[in-house]
Amino acid sequence: AAGRQDDRIQDWYLIKVVPSIDTFDREAFVKELCDEVLHRLDAASIPSRTCPVILHREAMTSLLGAFAGLFSGDLISKGISPLKGKLHEKIFSDKITIIDDPRNTDALTIANFDDEGYPTRRKLVVNHGVFETILHNQQSAARMQTESTGNGFKGGYASPVSVSPMNLYIEPGDQSLAQLEERMQDGLVITDLEGLHAGIDFVSTNFSLQARGYLVQGGKRTQSVTLITAAGSFMELMNDVTAVGSDIDWSYRQLVSPSILFGKMAISGE
Repeated sequence: AAGRQDDRIQDWYLIKVVPSIDTFDREAFVKELCDEVLHRLDAASIPSRTCPVILHREAMTSLLGAFAGLFSGDLISKGISPLKGKLHEKIFSDKITIIDDPRNTDALTIANFDDEGYPTRRKLVVNHGVFETILHNQQSAARMQTESTGNGFKGGYASPVSVSPMNLYIEPGDQSLAQLEERMQDGLVITDLEGLHAGIDFVSTNFSLQARGYLVQGGKRTQSVTLITAAGSFMELMNDVTAVGSDIDWSYRQLVSPSILFGKMAISGE
């Protein structure tokens, strides 16, 4: 959908996977999409600040996906991942639990075996902040003298097998996005992160990414925001968690996160 106001044009898309088209609420879907486009028409930059931030589930899913290789046995064994040598150590806030489960029926795609024929299983990758499981395919497991975790998958028919998460997610909490906003009171909700291919340093986990979203004042959504940059360290950010939301949405993905409220983040604006 696209909207226009004077010389400003904003567009947005929305995808929903529904079990039955007969029960699909088309009007609610169109309203949600159009409301978001209308909000974005009034978007403007804001002065630079450091403030509490909610990474909306879409933005948080993008950021988690960019750093999912942290848990890869291939990258850990090569010393590329900063989690080398940190198995069974606390790496994140105790509010963060991360699970990899190729057999999770909440997801659209499931696999009982990986592309190397190893059985898959549910794994606690991070348990209340503690790094518990390294993800392996056959090659990385042999290199680290252990067994495959059933995470040897191909990116495509002609691609080589690599270590890949499947149906990896941050375990949701019990607060809706609106409740996270009420808890934050005054801060910023980031709905979109751009430039993930170039704006992150995987080894240090530093990132500097173009972003947009909206301000929250008194616990309520106010001005839409664009033309800002969000910067920080993924490792530091994941240790500054105030609350984890309940709004996880699998749709068509194999890696997801709910919205998360963080203590603070550096925002560069006008």
